[in-house]
This record gives sequence, C-alpha cells and structure tokens, in this order.
Amino acid sequence: MFVIAILAGCSNSPPTADGAHRLQRTRAGYTAEGSMLSTHLLLRDAAGQPLACGDGSLTVDVEVSTSGASGPWTSTAEDVQVRCADAASGDVAMVLDNSGSTADVVATLRGASSLLVDDVIDAGGRASLVRVSTNARVLHELTDDSQALVTSIVEGLNDDSNGWTALWDGVRMGNETFGGAVVHRDGAVVWDDLEDFCSASDRLGIVVFTDGHENNSADQQDYDHIRYPGDGYATTLEDLQSLHVAGQSTPIYTIGLGDTPDHAQLGRLADSTGGAHTAITEVAEIGPVFEQIGSWMQSTHQVCATLPETVCGTSHVRVTWSLRDASGSQIDHGSMVQGVTMDCPLPDPSGRTAVVLLTLTNPHLPPADVDRFAANTVDWVSPVAAPRVLVVLDDNHHGEFAGDADAIAAMLQGRGYDVARLDEPTHGITGADLAGFDVVWFSNPGYPPDDMGSIQALAAFAAAGGGLVLQGDDMTWTEGAGFSMEAITGLTHVDNGVQTCGHPTNDNLGDRFSLEVTNAHPLFAGLTQTTWLYGDDIDLSTPNGSSEVIAEAGLEGEPTCALRPAVAVIDP
Repeated sequence: MFVIAILAGCSNSPPTADGAHRLQRTRAGYTAEGSMLSTHLLLRDAAGQPLACGDGSLTVDVEVSTSGASGPWTSTAEDVQVRCADAASGDVAMVLDNSGSTADVVATLRGASSLLVDDVIDAGGRASLVRVSTNARVLHELTDDSQALVTSIVEGLNDDSNGWTALWDGVRMGNETFGGAVVHRDGAVVWDDLEDFCSASDRLGIVVFTDGHENNSADQQDYDHIRYPGDGYATTLEDLQSLHVAGQSTPIYTIGLGDTPDHAQLGRLADSTGGAHTAITEVAEIGPVFEQIGSWMQSTHQVCATLPETVCGTSHVRVTWSLRDASGSQIDHGSMVQGVTMDCPLPDPSGRTAVVLLTLTNPHLPPADVDRFAANTVDWVSPVAAPRVLVVLDDNHHGEFAGDADAIAAMLQGRGYDVARLDEPTHGITGADLAGFDVVWFSNPGYPPDDMGSIQALAAFAAAGGGLVLQGDDMTWTEGAGFSMEAITGLTHVDNGVQTCGHPTNDNLGDRFSLEVTNAHPLFAGLTQTTWLYGDDIDLSTPNGSSEVIAEAGLEGEPTCALRPAVAVIDP
C-alpha cells in the first residue's frame, strides 16, 4: 500500500485539512444483466486523516439520476454493498507549475516531488510528470522507473522566458497520462458480476501544485506562438470537473502557495472530483502536504450497487450515508453527488459512416469543392434517395469555428436537402432527437466530443441503418472524458497533431497539410481541385481495420513526413 511508504518518510506534522468527506473514483460498468456502480467514500476526521474502515457502523443509500445533478433520483436500495477498500498501490500524475517560482520554491518542489515518486513506485505504483509554464507539456509519461522520473523533475523544473501559466491544460494532460485521452480497447468491458466489477477499481489521482494562477490555457497571451504553440485546446475549469479514465472519475488534489493562486477555483476543482484543496503560506509546507495527499487517495470504504436499469453515457450518483458508534448513536452523516460515465458497448453499424477529420470552413479549403463534397458525403451515407438530414453541433466546441455546422447546413439546404439544425443538449443527444432522420451529421469543428450519451445515440442510429457523418479535426478522441471513439470512427487515436514532423500545425499559424483527393471514391466525385490545403491540426490516427481511409494528409513541402488519415469511411 503506497500510502504507508509515503507517510513513513514524514518528519514534520502535516498541515490541518478541512476534514471534509469525499466520493472518489466513481465508475460504472455492466454485466449481461445490467449496469453497476462503484464509488469510494473517503471519511475524514477534523485533522484530515481518513477514518479507518471498521471504526463504527456505516449505512449507505445510493441513488442515480440520468437527468442531471438535480435529479429526479432512482434508489438502488435493493442491492447495495459497503466493504473495506482493498489496500493497493496507485498511480499519480504530478502537475507542477513553477513558471514564476523563486529558487527556494523550485528546490523544495523538486525535493518533495522526488520523494513522492520514490514512495509511490517503491510500493508498486507508477507516476507521471507534467510541467506547467507558458505551455504545459508532459515531461514523463506514466512509468515505474523512479530514477528516470526524478531526473525529469530535476532537469525539467526550470525557468521560462515568458512565465505565463497554462494550468488547466496541464491538469488535463496529467489525466491523459493515465489513458484519459482515449481508452484503447475494443468496446466496453463486460464484467461477470458485481463482485468482479467492484474488485477491479484502480487507484489514481492527480496532484497539482501552483504558486501562480491560470492565464494561458487558451494560448491567449502575447508571445511567440510559433515557438510556443500550445496543444491546440483552450481547456477550461469546467472541462476538468468531469475528467475520467475508463469511466472512472479522477480525483484531483490541488495545492496553492501564497496569495497569487485562485484558491476558490482550485477548491472547486478539487471538490467536484473527489479530491481536496490545500492553501499554504510557507514553502516548508510543500513536503508535508505531498505526504498527506497519499492518505487522502487511500479511501477506506467502497460502495458497490446494482443499478435499477442499464444506462449509458453520463449519469449522476447521490450517496447518502450515516456513521454510528457501537451504541447506535449517530457520529456523522452526509450526502454527496458526483457524475459518472457509463461505458456501454457500441453496436455494430448497418448503415454507412463517413469520418471527416477537417473543419470544413477552414480558410485554406476550396469553398466550391467543399460544398460538393458535403453533398456527396450525405448522398453516400444515406439509406434513401431523398434523405432528411440533421446537422448537430457538439456543445464542446469552445467557440472555435462555431459557425461550421451552420455553414454545412446551409450548403446542404442550398442543394435542396431537407435539413434541420440542433445544438447538442448539455447532457448529450438521445435517440428521440434523431428519430425521423435518415442522415445525422455530427460536427465539432475544433474540439473532441465529450458526451458519451451522444456517441451511444449516434452508434445506435448507425446500427439501425441510418447514415452517419462524424466531422471535425479532433474527432478520434475525447477530451478527458475517458471513453473511446475507436469503435464508431474505425480509427485509433495517437495524438492531436499540433506538431507534425517537428513543424507547428495549428490554428492556421504554422505549416499546412496537403490532401490529395484524387481517390475515385464517390465522396470526391466532381471536385475541381485534386489537392486541398489545410492549416489547422488534424488528429494523428491509424485505421483499426473496420474503416477504409480514402484521403490522407501530408505536411506541405515535406514528402518524407508520414501521411495521416483525413477522411475515412465505414461501409458494413
């Protein structure tokens, strides 16, 4: 149990914590009979230490909502189990901001982080490292190589000439080191039973340190954006509040030193994910806080339940609990709510799917050919001669090329199609939203999808024979939501393509991609230009065998740079 190793090296008393209780690592799964839920309940005393499992009698009621955090709620009281969580090693992502730190902060941070790495890995866990400055970047992926990580900590925490802080980007990248960018597997896991599911919960957490405040995750400051290109995503606090890995929520533990950090935002981030925020005033407190976080990750009570119905996508769970002593007197009680992502299997399509990894209003693309291409795409995927088309704009677009979906709808209407437009609802689209349409065009022009419920609904639509278009240059992965797009796109995500063969390829500021669209496939029939230029990032991905790549993109003027899929189709 890695927390024992962490605490064993503690020479100072840890700082007082808020004593609040948490739900951690909430996740859902399913058997052949239905859905299940698992969450860890961390009960803490006033000093912030976890209450030992067995200290008192704990009773729990679990309720589920598929309509948001306000309910209505359905009780799972028929089958709820409370057990002592198994001691186990865990994985830790360290996200360290030293963009404006003094020398003594950097030295102390290096020492505390190195000790945490040694303790985690010695106990059988793994760790990763993300450094935050003007841009955030992963200095070391998740590993059990303690020496390599310590070297990255010592060498990687250095000065930055600009000194801005892309803190939210760094937290998201930390989650991605766990596999939170995309889960590489063929569909969701089918568990044998509740016992099998509950015993498989992984321990993980993100530890965030900052002595500054978020001000550059949108790359909004004035500096050399070619030299510091960022990663192409304007991560927001709201994005981080729903981070998942394989359907399991990720606890985030935040530490803010001094008055500069936005402690309210850091506290909100920690509270919403089952972590904790600690505000410190002295550099000497950094080490003790790192040590105490180990105990917070080792939640002692696990709650497992069978859900009353099979649900897919995003739901919310409410856990109401009461702790009593040996005489039956109530010691403590409370109620907590947390989101949960249900990773259900995607059905095989019987209708055609086109995956277009392009923002179609990109200024480098030829408008007349794009107009013809859009019509060709609808004609090819459609199961009928005169389709009714629904164009959906993903709500996770962050305002980037937000007019893309409207432009596509206008193109199709101009060619005589019966077209309707829909903005994706907050909790995703449903089958009812898609009813009556022959083709659904799902667009997110500049960001990955983030609602599993929408992907489930789209997969069911394609399985029923509907024509499906998935369009946007980040369509092969999900931003922190921890579910896979591979089954529905036929493409395995590698990275988001803001750097290509050492060249920046992002936001039309760097080098351009060149697409050869001379394939004889019907999607390209009647086009006047055989080469399209594209100035934004295109996901780097590889086909998984279920799709056919019909157009590839290479770096303009770099013939030795490997090609990547730009348009793929699935034809069952």
